Amino acid sequence: MSGGLRSGFTCYETSLQIADCEGSLYIDPRYDLDSNNDATTWKIGVLTQLWKPRGGLKAEKAITVPGTVKVKRWAKATVNASPEPVTKGKTITVTGSLKRADWVKHTYTGYAGKTVSLQFRKKGSSVYSTVKTATSSSTGALKTTVKASVDGYWRWTFGGSSTSGTATATATGSWSAPQKHSGNGSYFEWLLLQRDGAPFTGRGRDLRVLVASGQVVDAWR
Repeated sequence: MSGGLRSGFTCYETSLQIADCEGSLYIDPRYDLDSNNDATTWKIGVLTQLWKPRGGLKAEKAITVPGTVKVKRWAKATVNASPEPVTKGKTITVTGSLKRADWVKHTYTGYAGKTVSLQFRKKGSSVYSTVKTATSSSTGALKTTVKASVDGYWRWTFGGSSTSGTATATATGSWSAPQKHSGNGSYFEWLLLQRDGAPFTGRGRDLRVLVASGQVVDAWR
């Protein structure tokens, strides 16, 4: 460990040569840590000093007090689902990555060989459930396939380890393709386009487009 840990303490004298102290200790990995092995259990220590009445240090003593602090490397996850849109009942591929802070390189590097859960939340629900698990590759990459049954959101979540914290990816959505209908021997579908981000109302500046065999054949407001 290099550099100095920054702290701020305030002490209140309760009796002769006795004081109660409280404060915080700040650790900035970029400046205070130079080894990934620092991700471990730290003991709490106190340095006591006795000063002469007219100034100058008379004596000091370092002691270990009860209690420990678990210092872990920050972890993060990403997610992506493809193709978009998807066809109901078809297979989609969910990819992503699991990385953690590297205190030597001062960047995030892949976290290999870790079990990560793929979770799904149905559109309109607030509850995620685990669908399956995957193991991160040597570079921290994640990949699996699932069946698309309903619209909703996917995310990878990692429960953490003895040296690294937990991580949950910002969810990505998977949406079904517009349903196709038959008519006059060929399929057609309606595409409802929005203007200025306003929801479709069927009037005003909404634009209706008729598509047949993949070609726009008519459009009107």
